[in-house]
Amino acid sequence: MPRSTAHLILNGKVLPSREQLSALLQAFNVSAADTAQRHAVLDRIEDRRRPPEPPRRWGGYVRADADPTVQEYLERRERDEEIKRRTGQIHPDETYEDYEERMRERAFQRVADDWLYDPYEDDEPEDEAAEQAALRTPAGRGVDHA
Repeated sequence: MPRSTAHLILNGKVLPSREQLSALLQAFNVSAADTAQRHAVLDRIEDRRRPPEPPRRWGGYVRADADPTVQEYLERRERDEEIKRRTGQIHPDETYEDYEERMRERAFQRVADDWLYDPYEDDEPEDEAAEQAALRTPAGRGVDHA
């Protein structure tokens, strides 16, 4: 070991490596028991100097199924699937995802049908005079029974 390195270690300016500590202890004829103690002290110092583990953030690649909310959702979904299978809402050859897709398509079709059908188109009179005439006649048919 260079003299400058030994000087820095002995004056407390630099922490020695395990090899450097062993070489110094051997040069000073330190017993094996004391050498083991010195190495244990060096280990404790190195552990304290080691930076702490960064805190675990709830972002990135965390297992989502470990979250209690996700667990609750998965259990509810499983119970829902079982009920729908027993009641025949999900076909035997169909997965739960297929069932959900079928329900979405049905809902979109209903919305499209409602949008295309205008309920006021056939029932409204074309003008106000026709509406008044319809109100004056019995049963609103526009026929005069007088």
